[in-house]
Amino acid sequence: MNKRFCIRPMSIMKMFALLYPICPNYFYIAGMPFKEMILFISVILLTIFTKGGILTKRKKAASMFLEIIIWSTIFVMIQLYHNEWMQVFTQVLLWVGIVYFGSSVINTKEKFISIIDTVIIGSMIVGIFGIVEEITHFNIFSLLNTSGAILNYNPIRLGIFRIISFTSHAISYGCYCMIVFALIIYRVMIEKKRFLYIAGALMLVNE
Repeated sequence: MNKRFCIRPMSIMKMFALLYPICPNYFYIAGMPFKEMILFISVILLTIFTKGGILTKRKKAASMFLEIIIWSTIFVMIQLYHNEWMQVFTQVLLWVGIVYFGSSVINTKEKFISIIDTVIIGSMIVGIFGIVEEITHFNIFSLLNTSGAILNYNPIRLGIFRIISFTSHAISYGCYCMIVFALIIYRVMIEKKRFLYIAGALMLVNE
């Protein structure tokens, strides 16, 4: 008996957690930032496969919605200052959607940990590319620079090539590694798995 193919909301969230954090801002397809395309597609798919009714079942979303409003207000002020009207509309609307739908889909501790593991797995890929960049001085993510952006490569310090990976600056990449390393520590405290130690080592080396 053939099993019917079905896209689950949790699979959509995992796709988002894997791709969005490591997608370069300079990667464009058909004149659109691929990062925003990931966000848009994820929100649309979640709306479809949750039948759009999942929002009405969230009784504990008030406090989270307040956090979204605060973040959105700050983001709108920054974007309006730079006169980026389209980003104001798309980013706020889509982020409200992804956070609201995501909080409904990721409703158990097991699912929450699964999402964290997905982010960590993505960081392992980035970490391997980072080592390649350090050794060869070639940034693999630069192949995705379809917008023609000027990548901010930093000068060598103390004989060490400063990795930027998918980010725009070595400091930004360092912040990413620190955030992921914190997630890895959290996961190790819950469950000791080999891939977590490997991921932790990769993040330390990349920092």
